[in-house]
Amino acid sequence: MNYDVDRLNKLLYDLKSELGEGLISTTIWDKKDGVLIAGENLNPSVALVFNKITELLQKTLKSSGLPNLKDYYMIKLENELYLVIIISQHLYQSLLVDTKKIAIGMITSIAIPKALEALTQSQS
Repeated sequence: MNYDVDRLNKLLYDLKSELGEGLISTTIWDKKDGVLIAGENLNPSVALVFNKITELLQKTLKSSGLPNLKDYYMIKLENELYLVIIISQHLYQSLLVDTKKIAIGMITSIAIPKALEALTQSQS
């Protein structure tokens, strides 16, 4: 699969500008093989670990008769940090954010929709 890396880099620039110091890191990767595509303060292990976690979560939801995951899920971590996993057709994106420095509403109302749009449009 080919991706519009320029569009993804613009997304990273926009997220960094809008979330400021609240954005600790972000990683975009191909969900099929875990190959890193773009990011800021990349953490390669995020792609490998969250590919497996997301797949397991999707299988568990399905086997439990619950609805499928939609566009994203969030995990609240210690020290007011949140890890957001954004799901598009062929790509995943992680956002590690500090909610002491950025309101959670900025993440759900601005960052996630912007990321979903850019991820979707970057896939060819």
